[in-house]
Order: sequence, then C-alpha cells, then structure tokens
Amino acid sequence: MTEMVQLWVYLASTPLFGLTATLVTYVAAHALYERLGRAPLANPVLWSVAVLGALLAFTGTPYPRYFAGAQFVHVLLGPAVVALAWPLWQRRRALRRRAARR
Repeated sequence: MTEMVQLWVYLASTPLFGLTATLVTYVAAHALYERLGRAPLANPVLWSVAVLGALLAFTGTPYPRYFAGAQFVHVLLGPAVVALAWPLWQRRRALRRRAARR
C-alpha cells in the first residue's frame, strides 16, 4: 500500500500526473464501455471527463497542474478532430438525406 501512496505523491507532483490520469481513466472507461456492449450511456469520453473532474476536485489538484501533463493529449486532439471532420464533410449530402428520412 505504501508503494501506491509513494507513486501517487510522485505523479501528483510532476506533469506526468495529467497524462497518466487521462490515459488510465480512458482505458478503464473504454473497457467498461466494451463490457457493457457499447451502450451509448457508457461512452468512454463522457465518463473519462466526469471521472477526471471528480478526481481533480477530490484531490484538490488545480486544473493548470493537471493540464501541464495532459497538454500532449490536447495537442493531438486538433488533428484528430480534423481527421474525423473531413470524411463527414465529404459525405455531408448523404448524411443530410439520412437525417431527413428520420
């Protein structure tokens, strides 16, 4: 148990805290999502945000300290959004037709 406490103290004092917390939380949320048969309410991004917010509030970690480590994930989100948006933009007419049928 003392090893876990020492690990927590180390991670909480370095920028690795944000990256580690983000990755561990997302992997756990994604495993739960798969276990629940990909239920929409078990969306791993939704639960990662909720758990990380609760973790920061519970531990009293200021957001800037968390973000110092999570910045790497933040930088990668820009290209990921564009990579998702481009195919959607290319298929916008088909998506509009499908939406109109509902």
